[in-house]
Amino acid sequence: MAYQNKTSIIKTVEEDSLNVNKTLFGGELLRWMDWLAYDFSVKIIGKSAVTVQIREVNFLQPAKFGDKLKLEVEVLKVRGASIEIRIVATIMDKIQNREHSNAIFVMAAVDENGKPMRLNIERL
Repeated sequence: MAYQNKTSIIKTVEEDSLNVNKTLFGGELLRWMDWLAYDFSVKIIGKSAVTVQIREVNFLQPAKFGDKLKLEVEVLKVRGASIEIRIVATIMDKIQNREHSNAIFVMAAVDENGKPMRLNIERL
């Protein structure tokens, strides 16, 4: 099975996503990233997936109320039952886009019993 290597979504920083410093709460960003990693993984494998690991989370600058973040996902590696995904969040600005954060997610394909299942896919 072949798959697309990249996709993206745009999220707006809303008031209920702010921390005490009035910037985007890191946990909310990780929730968005985890959802995107899951959704993208499911589209690739055609079945369910679970988050196995989140690593190399880097918060580079704050995002404020009203900022639009473009979250771009890219497959780095497919091995065994796992997919390694890099997600980069960029603050979209009229003058200049700025990288806000990035992270690496490892997702595992699972069968209907929640057991890891080997992947047999290739890039388009």
